[in-house]
Amino acid sequence: MEALTDIIPSSLLPCLALPFVELFPNLGLSWWTPPNLKLEQYVSNGMLRVVLQIIAWYPVFEALLPICTGTGDSNTFSLLVILVAAAIVGRYFVMKKQIKRVTDVTLWNSNIPFEKRQALFTAVTYSKPTNINDFERLCVRYESMPSKILGVAACMISNVLHNKLDNEDDKTKILGILAMIVIGGIGINGTRHGNIGLDIVFRCVLGLGYGGLIYYLGKVSDMTLLESIN
Repeated sequence: MEALTDIIPSSLLPCLALPFVELFPNLGLSWWTPPNLKLEQYVSNGMLRVVLQIIAWYPVFEALLPICTGTGDSNTFSLLVILVAAAIVGRYFVMKKQIKRVTDVTLWNSNIPFEKRQALFTAVTYSKPTNINDFERLCVRYESMPSKILGVAACMISNVLHNKLDNEDDKTKILGILAMIVIGGIGINGTRHGNIGLDIVFRCVLGLGYGGLIYYLGKVSDMTLLESIN
């Protein structure tokens, strides 16, 4: 634990809960549906996921607030809070609708091999409802929107840190970290129900990228604190 706190401030350690649960997606606490397709467990853990995400994101905002206000960029901070809150709540809502759409299929509730269940899940989730009069089904067209919103939030956080850093190597690393987060998220979304090997690789990429972002958030936060003291 001491070695970890030498890299990341103890106040930011709760943030690491997010990449941790992504490494064990079958717990049902991941942002994405679990590879084992135990959707009932995923739905029952819905509120627990929301609480976990709030706990993990709170230290991020706590560290970002003095950074943003110190540069006179409080509007960016407010927008970030709104975006992350919208993504968390929106994901909880649309995933419940998406999973209900899958479990309402008669074939899903029959005794079929896992490979066919996997193919059925992919077919149902990738088919977009067109009935604009059915809100319950129409909302799942935007199932990917919360993930895209979090991607925008990650870009904004990276931009805040990038502007605050003076060292060009650190600036370049921030861009690399952002690329890892984006690539990891896109990769998980595309492979979690298809190729378990690639899924693991992309989860590790996302975890390393997120961990790097938290590291630089702590570094910039310390810099801001020292500047305020001086």
